[in-house]
Amino acid sequence: YIKTLKLPGAFVCRPVLDDDNIYSGVCWSETKDGKKWVRDTGFVTILDGDNKVVSNPGGEEPTYINGELQTMHNAQDPIFNHGHDVFVDPDKNLYVCQWNAYNTAPIKLERV
Repeated sequence: YIKTLKLPGAFVCRPVLDDDNIYSGVCWSETKDGKKWVRDTGFVTILDGDNKVVSNPGGEEPTYINGELQTMHNAQDPIFNHGHDVFVDPDKNLYVCQWNAYNTAPIKLERV
């Protein structure tokens, strides 16, 4: 155990370390009306070396108020069902495997 990171609204799965970043699939996210464990609310979250969320592919842009991360939600037009696992290849592309996602093959997100 190193530390606990607060990621409000995100129920993350196994984090993956790559260089200074942490990548994790989000199996579920809290809905805007406060519901938890709702199907098809997953996305991916990416943290930098300072443990700050810098991107949420498939989710809303991370928002900080007075340095505090606000509740994260999936995108209005969802891309993922349940982000379960992330793999980072040598070119920094992401492969997202999903759980309970209607037999969806892993999704490749190409770095731009």
